[in-house]
Amino acid sequence: MMNNVILIDDEKRIIRSLRSSIDWKAYGFEIIAEASNGIEGLERIKQLSPDLVFTDIRMPGMDGLELIRQTNELNIGTSFVITSGFKDFEYAQQAMRYGVLDYCLKPFEEDELIEALHKFNRSSQKQQAAHYRIPDSDHEDATRSATFNSVLTYINDHFREDISLHNIAEELQLNLSYVSQLFRKNGNETFLIYLTRKRISYACELLAGSNLTIQEISGRVGYTDYFHFAKLFKKMMDQTATQYRDSNKRS
Repeated sequence: MMNNVILIDDEKRIIRSLRSSIDWKAYGFEIIAEASNGIEGLERIKQLSPDLVFTDIRMPGMDGLELIRQTNELNIGTSFVITSGFKDFEYAQQAMRYGVLDYCLKPFEEDELIEALHKFNRSSQKQQAAHYRIPDSDHEDATRSATFNSVLTYINDHFREDISLHNIAEELQLNLSYVSQLFRKNGNETFLIYLTRKRISYACELLAGSNLTIQEISGRVGYTDYFHFAKLFKKMMDQTATQYRDSNKRS
């Protein structure tokens, strides 16, 4: 049985990106509707009672937070994933207080979207098995902590390379879903956001302390696509790489 999904965003290109980024049906999900704003989205939710909704935060008419709040009042069990840019990070954090399942960073990466779907499945399984859940032992907690430290060490050693959560799980001989769960439980953010922050932080060091071109720095911090790097840098730092270098260059 497929889980039904609605996509809500006022930018058609974002909807197209969400649709094409992953094979939804391969993971047990089917997109049943789209909406271009919160008001239209709420109507679709009332009509279709979807299992999962991917929604933008900033939209005309009704923003994502109000959409989530009103949907929660319907008590239909719909879960939400926020789609957000770095500039919306604090806003997305507010949304988590409404019980939002997850948030995914624009531009979308396949691994992060798949993580969100796995998280929905895990959440559903936990609800079904709630009465049979056994508390984790101290030994299990210690094992998880040691494993998470191994994951962080691997990222810190290899963030300049083209790595993904799948690569890390394979290299450390761990289950992909388990690594994803570890990261969220211990790191309080997604793997992709942690990796991006690490890369952008190192890029800032190189911009201020080296004579490398910005394109060269893009490659040094793990991005083969310069334009993707430039877009992420602008979103995270609220200024271009050139502007950052001009104001922080060390002689």
